[in-house]
Amino acid sequence: MSEISSDNLHHFTHSFEVLQSILLNGFYPHITEEDISFILKYIPNAKAGFPIVCFCNLPSNLLKIHKKRYGNYGLSLSKEWGIKNGINPVMYVSDKNAQVMNYYRNIQQFILNKNFTDFIDAHKYAYGKQAEEIMSEYFYNVLCMSAFLRRYEDENT
Repeated sequence: MSEISSDNLHHFTHSFEVLQSILLNGFYPHITEEDISFILKYIPNAKAGFPIVCFCNLPSNLLKIHKKRYGNYGLSLSKEWGIKNGINPVMYVSDKNAQVMNYYRNIQQFILNKNFTDFIDAHKYAYGKQAEEIMSEYFYNVLCMSAFLRRYEDENT
């Protein structure tokens, strides 16, 4: 364990009833509306709803401030549990000159590129509906990747 992260994932809530519900029924994601306009530069004011359950991996000596924001009722689970259950971290990115954003936008450009849509159209007869499904799946996957990207909170547009 490092000084800034823990071997555990922590989930906090303000409500004892919510904590009881988690213990009885498991985690239930809530939909959060996120501004993704910094990702989808071609769509001004773009927003998307993502189902999420939030965890942190702060060491216990740094949880006091975190609990003030998210609540005093919480659970700690091992990172091994998180991996088995498909828990993925969010990647905080800089909108300006971040390499991951450049890769992401290149993928978007590829999807939006007329040559790609012409390619799909040209192969409709050979592959039937599968060609359209491939294009839809590419777009869907790019949108899903957005769920794991967040702009640094202190960064202005």
